[in-house]
This record gives sequence, structure tokens and C-alpha cells, in this order.
Amino acid sequence: MQTEEYARAVIRGGNTLVRLTEVERRVAVRMARQVRLGGDDPIRLSTVINEGALRQQVGGPAVMRDQLNHLVTLMTERPEQIEIRVMPFSAGAHPAFGGPYQILSFASPRLTDLVWQEILTFIDIVDQSVQVNDYVVTFAEARERALRPCVSRGCCWSTG
Repeated sequence: MQTEEYARAVIRGGNTLVRLTEVERRVAVRMARQVRLGGDDPIRLSTVINEGALRQQVGGPAVMRDQLNHLVTLMTERPEQIEIRVMPFSAGAHPAFGGPYQILSFASPRLTDLVWQEILTFIDIVDQSVQVNDYVVTFAEARERALRPCVSRGCCWSTG
């Protein structure tokens, strides 16, 4: 759900371990994944974003404003498809406090859920059902603690 400039700023973000060519490759991959948000068979997306991610000035004011506007547009135009909830600072430590991850679920019952983690210097895919279930339960608990989508939309507006 990142704009291209925001994704570039996040990936670069002072990380001297990622080469410039790797930054562009990672940005391209993130942009390619977003294609699935549109088209004839769009994916459904439910996410929890920490309030700090909305307030941290990544890429400068213009990049941040465009990113926040992009999130608000997604929430407003496709609320049945895209759910964005904000985890407020007031929530303190919460179940998903350890770091970002994505749970990938598939329409086919033959395909099991996977967890995707992109961490400082590597990407990891978790496919062990017990571990994946831990992530699923953690996400459900974090989602319940986060602000409802309509309140979350207000958080994005107020920080932009």
C-alpha cells in the first residue's frame, strides 16, 4: 500500500546494508504486488499499521503527505476490500509489537497460509502450520486492539 517514493524512502531509510540496485529491485517488487489490489479478481487486504509509521517523517513532508493521502484513498474508495486499522500509541505493547509481517491466505483449500517477513537484510517465508497459526492469532488480537477503520482514516487525515 506504499507509494513508490515512500517505498523507496523506507527501504533506503539510512540502511547502509542495502545496495542501491537492491533498493530499486525491492521497490519494483512492492509496486508489482500492488497490481493485485485492482483488476478483475482483486485481493482482500486487512492490515494494522502502528501510529508511529504514520507520524514518522519518511522521505520528507511531500512524500509523507502523498503516502497518507494514498492510504486514505484506499480506505475510502474500497472499504469492502481494504481494511486499514491504526494501532494507537496508547495501546502500548501489543501482540504484534515484535515487527512487521504479512499473512498470505489463498482461495484454494489446497494452498496453506504463509507468513512473509521482510527484515533488515533478508526475506523469510514461514510455512510451518503451527508457526503460521501463531501469526494468525497474533494478528487477530492486534486487529481487535487497533482503532476501527473509520477512526483510523481520521488518524491518517490528521497526520497529513
